[in-house]
Amino acid sequence: MESITRSLHFNSTLREISLTDNNIDNLGAILISQLLQVNSSITTLELDSNKMGHEGLKAVFDSLLINTTLQSLNLTEQNSDGVVTPISIFEPLQFNSTLTSLSLSALSLGSDN
Repeated sequence: MESITRSLHFNSTLREISLTDNNIDNLGAILISQLLQVNSSITTLELDSNKMGHEGLKAVFDSLLINTTLQSLNLTEQNSDGVVTPISIFEPLQFNSTLTSLSLSALSLGSDN
């Protein structure tokens, strides 16, 4: 995952990336979040059917505080062992004005408590 994200850091031509079903875990999600903080061309990112847990999902959502180009994000079916606490990861969404499509089907969302 590191070589992929490193090569995409300054790529200005790719608009859509699908990393569906690639066993991306929390570390991979953190690398993707770092990519989203510097890349200004990606508008669609498909990350469904991976293994991101709370930490990885939080990193991806936190990157939306900086990213101003991503319009569509698919995080459906993350097969992680833990439960995701919604309020701690979704808070950055209130400050993002470019994301228009977000898919979270089959995500193990727990309570905010």
